[in-house]
Amino acid sequence: MNRLFKTFLAAFALAPAYVASAMTFSELQSAVDAAEPGDTVYVTSDITFDAKLTGAKKVTIASGEGDGPFVLRPAETYASGTFLTLDSAAADADITFTNLVFDGQRGTTNYNTRELFILSAGNVTLESGAVIRNRYCPSYPAVLVTGKGSFVMEEGSEIRGIVCDNYGIAVKTGAAGNSAADGTFTMNGGL
Repeated sequence: MNRLFKTFLAAFALAPAYVASAMTFSELQSAVDAAEPGDTVYVTSDITFDAKLTGAKKVTIASGEGDGPFVLRPAETYASGTFLTLDSAAADADITFTNLVFDGQRGTTNYNTRELFILSAGNVTLESGAVIRNRYCPSYPAVLVTGKGSFVMEEGSEIRGIVCDNYGIAVKTGAAGNSAADGTFTMNGGL
């Protein structure tokens, strides 16, 4: 191979993967479904969701470069408020959120009856600019991590404004009757 072609291949291999952009929840789900492991799906507007995102692969979901942070919030008719559930079928899932805000709309007529993330397998990472905020859920924390689930916060991520009548916590590891060692929460940075 000549040197110019080798340089092109090297540059192409280092370029970030890209799948698609999403302006609605259904577009986001379609983009995640079409993603190859390691791809990035860019959110290009605020999104109201009324169902759980599914996906058992390694993918990054981020506000479009130079944009955002865009806000993802549950629809008023979606009482659960759960955005993502990873169970044993999603054991290989590794989802990273960057520069996105999950807003539970606490203080409006909307409140959340379940966790935002329910992780009994797989991994979810909040990177810089990823925020979970303003959630009111009477009986559940914002994030529940059990079994082989893993939740990680990196520098520049935040969880704030979480109100739970029973638990009073933002991230709970383990479930009733299980060891607190079930599920892991790693805080490498953030607030």
